[in-house]
Amino acid sequence: MTERGTRVRWTTAALVAPTAAALFTGTTVWAAGHQPATVTAATSPSVPTPTATVTAAPADPAVEALREQIAANSAKVAALTRTVETLRAQTAAISGVAYVPSAKAAGSTTPKGSGGATSPAPKVTTPIAAKPTAPKVVVTKPAPPPPVQTTTGASGAPK
Repeated sequence: MTERGTRVRWTTAALVAPTAAALFTGTTVWAAGHQPATVTAATSPSVPTPTATVTAAPADPAVEALREQIAANSAKVAALTRTVETLRAQTAAISGVAYVPSAKAAGSTTPKGSGGATSPAPKVTTPIAAKPTAPKVVVTKPAPPPPVQTTTGASGAPK
């Protein structure tokens, strides 16, 4: 015989499970249809600004060493960028292509915190007549399929 408690538990589960599934489905559908609220300066709670000035903490020696390495590497990158610009100009002169350096490359700027100048690669324009044409594509027919294997009839199968 079964206990009375088992029947009550199954009856309760049979009633609660569809309700929970419907609630979950409804909240999922609602969440999919609505964008999350974004906090803007107008809606965000106002935070009082501190009136006292904060003194800078002493710098960590490891941080200072990393900043020096960054400055040294930035200087190396700037030197290499200038070398690349020079080589591109020489290449353009040899090939007879008009060399147009970019505006950033001409007036190289130094970003804050970096020790050297950075600039993108200069633009090289080619005349329309000097552009190579695409090679012709030769399409060949695929190989014929292999011959179909036939049976000898030794196994009793029909031919």
